[in-house]
Amino acid sequence: MIARIFQGYYLTTDGRITHFTRSELSCRDSCGRADMQELAIDALENARLEAGQPLFPTSGVRCGAWNDRKGGSANSPHLRGEAVDLSWGQDTFALWLLLRKHFRRVCMYSRSKGGHCHADMWITDRVIWDVVTKDGNFLIADFLERYKIAMIGDAINEILGAT
Repeated sequence: MIARIFQGYYLTTDGRITHFTRSELSCRDSCGRADMQELAIDALENARLEAGQPLFPTSGVRCGAWNDRKGGSANSPHLRGEAVDLSWGQDTFALWLLLRKHFRRVCMYSRSKGGHCHADMWITDRVIWDVVTKDGNFLIADFLERYKIAMIGDAINEILGAT
């Protein structure tokens, strides 16, 4: 179902006002689409509450024209209001771990792509494309550059635990 909006803010399924506005998640094209799905809004708000600090949406729902300009796939969950792209202003890997708890699929893009995550509620089997950039390059080098081996082990266990 499409999430409701109250005074410019999305509402969760149970009617709570979220931290996210219509203008943040609406299509960046001039079409004005803002029909985000309730499940995506609930997941986004729960991730924000757990983070205890702002998450910065860079893309939410998209019309077909805007999705084409952004290079999105023809069946992108952005077209259905089931997806959001986010940055955090901090560690992209930590954002990825946080989002994995709340969304069905999460992908972390490398710093060369701006260091952001795509998260969606696409109803498919949970897939492991989380640590791969759009061009297929693994981000293990980024992990080694910034994290201890124990953290890498935790991340691998998190990935392997996903079914």
